Amino acid sequence: MILFDNSGSMAKTKYTQAQSLFSLAKQVTGEITSNDNIISTNQVGFMEFGGECEIIEPIIEPSFDNQGQLQNRLEKIQPDPYLAASTPISGAISKAVSILNQEKYSSSDVRKIVLVSDGQPNCQDPDKPKETALTACAAVGGLMIEQIRLEIPFP
Repeated sequence: MILFDNSGSMAKTKYTQAQSLFSLAKQVTGEITSNDNIISTNQVGFMEFGGECEIIEPIIEPSFDNQGQLQNRLEKIQPDPYLAASTPISGAISKAVSILNQEKYSSSDVRKIVLVSDGQPNCQDPDKPKETALTACAAVGGLMIEQIRLEIPFP
C-alpha cells in the first residue's frame, strides 16, 4: 500500500529550489507504479492523506491489475497550497494496516506499507497510537513499513 502525503507542507517549494516536495513525491511514486516487475508480482494499493487530520479519498484497493488506475490517479493529484498543513501519518498508517489485515490480503507473502512523505507528523489524535507504536504493531502483524522521506536540501 502506497501512502502519499498531500498535506500543505508538501506543496511548498524550499528556498530557491524549483522543485517542490510534492513533485518529488509524484516522481518517486511514479517510479514505483510504472515498474512492471513491482506491479505484475504485487498487489499494489494507493491512498492520499493530509488536510484536516483526515484521510483523503480515493483509496485504490490493492490489486494485481490496477497499474493504469494507479498511474491515472497519480497524474490527477494536484498540490493544494491552501490545504491545512496537517500530516496525519498515524491515521494513514492505521487505515492501511486495517486494509492489509483484511482476510483477502492476509495470505500474501509480504505485506508492505510505503510511506511517501516529508515525515513531519503534526496531527496527533490522543485516541490513536503514535507512529512508532503503529510501526511496532504492524511488524507484529507481519506488515513492513518503509518510509521514503523527502527533503529538498539547502542551495
